[in-house]
Amino acid sequence: MYEPAKVNAAPPPLPHLLTNYLKRLQMVQVLEGCSCASGDSEVEPYHPGEVNLLEPRTALEDALASANWLLEEASERAQFQARQMRDLPNWSIIVRRVEPMPFVPMALGYFPQLVRELSDVSPETWQNWKPPVSNLSSTGLWDWGELMLMHRRPAEALFAAAVLRLLGQTSEARQLFRAIKSQAPPSWRLLLANEDAALAWQEGDFQTALDIFNRLEPLPPVNFNRGLSLLLLGRLRSAREALAQAAAALPGVSAWHHLAQLYCLLAE
Repeated sequence: MYEPAKVNAAPPPLPHLLTNYLKRLQMVQVLEGCSCASGDSEVEPYHPGEVNLLEPRTALEDALASANWLLEEASERAQFQARQMRDLPNWSIIVRRVEPMPFVPMALGYFPQLVRELSDVSPETWQNWKPPVSNLSSTGLWDWGELMLMHRRPAEALFAAAVLRLLGQTSEARQLFRAIKSQAPPSWRLLLANEDAALAWQEGDFQTALDIFNRLEPLPPVNFNRGLSLLLLGRLRSAREALAQAAAALPGVSAWHHLAQLYCLLAE
């Protein structure tokens, strides 16, 4: 007998949502030909915290995705493609060993696959959450960033600063970031502002980050980051609205799209 759907059914639990999120990421990698072929990656995602989806090439593409939205000129966006960053020191090691984070902004250096466990996340716990400082060595990143600046290649230098930030080395990232601003063209205004706000975010100053995001045009990375900051500040309704706008604008094959949807559900 046909039974009508329950209109007021309770939403699925977070572990179930995270498992589906990880499955979608895995399918995107397969469709793009980026799935890791090693045996240890073939894990059925019943225990989301144990799934290893950190394929360096895919992580690199996602870690550069914000530039594609925040730069208008195709020639400038081309500077932030994965092939341009292939010589970044120790990227594969960083991707596979960096500590997972339940919350990641859409800025250079971050990638959605860092999110691998949300089952214990609740408004009571995330109100006091701060981005971690990695115990990984950043050897080579600073020198590589300075070398790129010497060769007038600010895109690679900016990405080096972003990875330093990811590792929690915000002082070093700020120093490099200041030097990069002297070479960056005016058309990088939105990209640099997003990076500046992400520095404050990585230091746990979500309100300062939000103040910067609120001054920027509502492009998908900005809406994503505004919503994430609002979420961490406990302003759930506004967070949900911003994250829903980001999810609607980001393509369905993007891992950032799925993460925006997941955060949107957290704000329910």
